[in-house]
Amino acid sequence: MMKLFGVNINERPLIIAEIGINHNGDVKLAKEMIDAAAEAGADVVKFQTFSPERLYVEDFAKNKRIKFGDKEISLWDFIDTVKLSWDDTKKLKEYAESKGVGFLSTPFSFEDADFLESIGVEAFKVASTDLTTYPFIEHIAKKGKTIILSTGTSTIGEIEEAVNIIKKTGNDKIVLLHCISIYPAPPETIYLKSMEILKNFFRLPVGFSDHTEGIHIPIAAIALGARVIEKHFTIDRSLPGPDQAGSMTPDELKLLRKAADEIWKAIGDGWKIMTEDEKNVAKMARRSIVAKRDISEGEEISLENVTFKRPALGVEAKYFKHFIGKKNRNSLKSDSYLNWSDVE
Repeated sequence: MMKLFGVNINERPLIIAEIGINHNGDVKLAKEMIDAAAEAGADVVKFQTFSPERLYVEDFAKNKRIKFGDKEISLWDFIDTVKLSWDDTKKLKEYAESKGVGFLSTPFSFEDADFLESIGVEAFKVASTDLTTYPFIEHIAKKGKTIILSTGTSTIGEIEEAVNIIKKTGNDKIVLLHCISIYPAPPETIYLKSMEILKNFFRLPVGFSDHTEGIHIPIAAIALGARVIEKHFTIDRSLPGPDQAGSMTPDELKLLRKAADEIWKAIGDGWKIMTEDEKNVAKMARRSIVAKRDISEGEEISLENVTFKRPALGVEAKYFKHFIGKKNRNSLKSDSYLNWSDVE
C-alpha cells in the first residue's frame, strides 16, 4: 500500500492539479487557483520552483526570444517573470494546506530541492526533462521522500537507470508517470498502453501526466489503471502563458474527479462476481421451468410439455437437463412451476 497526501492510491487515483507557471508570478492569482482546485476536488496542487540563474545558461536565455501573451520577450525575462520566490512558495504551501489540499512543487536545481525539503514537502515531483540528470535524481532520492517521476522524452533504459539510482540510495518510494512531452499532445502520440509496460517492467505504481486537450484521455488512463493523474490547471485559458490553452478548467477538474472516483470503483478487483442487487434482479428476470400445458402424473418431461418463463421462483431453466426424460410424480396445471419433488 502506498499513501500519498493521505490518499491510498490502491483505492482511488490521486488527482494533481498542475498550476505550474499558470499564475504568471502573481501570488494572488496563484491563491485563486488553489481555491478553485480545492473546491473542484483536487488532492494536490503543484507548482514549479526555479530561477533563471539556476536553470539556464545566461547568454542563451537572454538571446532566445519567445512569445508571452501579445509580447515577444527573452526567455530569461520570461522565466524571471513567472518564477515564484522561495518565500512565496513557502506561503503558498501553507495556504494550500489550509485549504485541505496537498502541495507539490517541481524543483529545477539542487538548491531548489534543498529549499523544498526545508519547508517540509511530503514528496518530490521530478520533471521528465530531468529524468537523465542522474546526479540531481540521486540528490533528491537521498532525502527519503516519495519521488513522482515523469517519463516523457525518455527510453526504457534511461528510466531503468533513474529508478536504479533512486533505489541504490535505499529509497524505493517511487511513482512513475507515463508522459508525452508535447504541448499540446495529439491523441495519436499518447500510447496509453505504455503504462502497462512501465507497471510490468518496474513493478512500481504507475500514473499519467497529461498534456492533451480535454479530460477524456486522462479518464481513459484511469480506466487502464492509472493511480496518479497530473494535469495542468487554470482558472482562465485566456491568460498569457504557454500552458494555459491546454489546461483544464475548474469545471473539467470536477468532472475528472467524479470520473476518477467512479471508474476506480467500477474497475473492481479483477474477479467476476454477482452482487446481492444482481441476485435480486436475476430472481425476477431469469426463467423457471413451467408447465406448458396440464401434465399428467407419470408423464415424461420434455420440451413438448414444459417451457421457460419469468420469474425464477421455481427451478431455474439452467437445470432443465436434470428433468428431461424423467417421469412426472404429480399432476401439474398449465403455467405452474416445476419443483425438484415433481420428478422421480
